[in-house]
Amino acid sequence: MDKKTEESIKTLFRQGWSKEKISRACKIDEISIETILKDAGYIMGIVNNVKTITTKTGDALALATLENNKGVTSLVFFPRVWEKCQSHIEAGREITLRGKMEYSNDKGHSFVVEEWMGALTEDI
Repeated sequence: MDKKTEESIKTLFRQGWSKEKISRACKIDEISIETILKDAGYIMGIVNNVKTITTKTGDALALATLENNKGVTSLVFFPRVWEKCQSHIEAGREITLRGKMEYSNDKGHSFVVEEWMGALTEDI
């Protein structure tokens, strides 16, 4: 797939198009679209096990897991991000997030959420 097509897919997704709608419009399978978005810092799946924690400074942050066809990923929502997207995050909901994968020796891989992008089932 060429870079122009990849950029078009990312743009459509940022504009709120669902994976299904992009797939139909671009005639590309959803797995390829998911791979392109993942490489761009997006992750999609079903939220599980949301846990809110209060920091030493009194701010709320959240830890959760996200399950998709690739497995289970730990999510971290730092206070500013959690404040903006907590109303959208609930167990059992299919969502899309933007952020970055980080690794620590004691906790392994975690996806640090930067932004809630929408529900997977929303079709704009």
